[in-house]
Amino acid sequence: MYFGTYIEQDQISRTSQGNKYKAFNQLTGKQHSIFFTYHRYRTPFPSGFAQAAKEAGAAIHLAMGPDNGLSEVQDNAYLRQFATDAKASGVPIFLRFASEMNGD
Repeated sequence: MYFGTYIEQDQISRTSQGNKYKAFNQLTGKQHSIFFTYHRYRTPFPSGFAQAAKEAGAAIHLAMGPDNGLSEVQDNAYLRQFATDAKASGVPIFLRFASEMNGD
């Protein structure tokens, strides 16, 4: 079992100096295993998020969704670069792809 959280809209994320994930761990007195964020398909791999979570000793969980339906998802330069950057981050990644099946 992993203990994770989403803090991107939390006041801690907006006001903490330095690594907000480390600050959240200290505030809660818990070492979180995973930090979560939403990610739009066709935007670059979130390297800053991955690095900060890694420095806090955590994996990342990305909810990645295409905005224009599954037809926009293709084996192309974007997807290959995303995978290359994800691997280079050196952080474990949990990917929840296209999970909003009731969306547009």
